[in-house]
Amino acid sequence: AVKTIEGEIEWEDLKHYSFQQLKWMPGLGASQKGEVAYLKKQGIGFMRVDVTEGAPTAEQTERMLVEHAEALDLGTAEGRKELTDVAIKLRAIGALQASLKFVRMNVACCTEQLGSTHIDTLRAKNHLANLLKNLGNRDEARALYTEVIAGRTEQLGRTHIETLEAKMNLAILLN
Repeated sequence: AVKTIEGEIEWEDLKHYSFQQLKWMPGLGASQKGEVAYLKKQGIGFMRVDVTEGAPTAEQTERMLVEHAEALDLGTAEGRKELTDVAIKLRAIGALQASLKFVRMNVACCTEQLGSTHIDTLRAKNHLANLLKNLGNRDEARALYTEVIAGRTEQLGRTHIETLEAKMNLAILLN
């Protein structure tokens, strides 16, 4: 069961309220009600954080994200996608080692469950290569980009946008 926060409204129910009514309801602000409803409707993962006592610090946010990631079911595509989202959020707050841990975990799960040349595995490897490049691990990033290019060329074709993206990433690394 997903915990909700007071004031959350389903997307379909928003049309029954004016902005002023939404504004005066308890809980989330009026625009936040719409944002949360949209995220839920689109199936976009997000974390609910009560900030009535103030916004969490970067360290608290990292702990929350790590706890969230460790509780995910990585046997599902949804769990692996959410793990990627958490890794991106960790990277955004500067928790690079935690991000790297979860990106590597995602690559391992995808490889084990889907195979090394599955498109989702190749996407996870490309994400890992990007992170490694940004962390200065050029050799491992180069090897992964090369692997991604070969896999995407085979799976999608040499002119597919994802194949070209991997080629561009490698070119940037080599530059």
